[in-house]
Amino acid sequence: MYSTRTSPEITHSYEIGGKTFTIKTGLFAPMADGAVRVKLGKTEVLVTSVMNKNPNPNKDFLPLTIDFRDFNAAVGKIGG
Repeated sequence: MYSTRTSPEITHSYEIGGKTFTIKTGLFAPMADGAVRVKLGKTEVLVTSVMNKNPNPNKDFLPLTIDFRDFNAAVGKIGG
């Protein structure tokens, strides 16, 4: 079942080194437990987080998976 929950949009902007640093949350990835879009100058990333609703108390480590996707076609670089 897909979640349809909505959260209010929250935006914070700061000046760092002459560039605008912006953090936005509440609009993206409604099925994730947490999602934030971070932008500094022309660089922007979407960070999402999900968690198990019933964690296993017997695990003594944090199973972490990172999925990085570099879309070079978005900036006109196609191929290796």
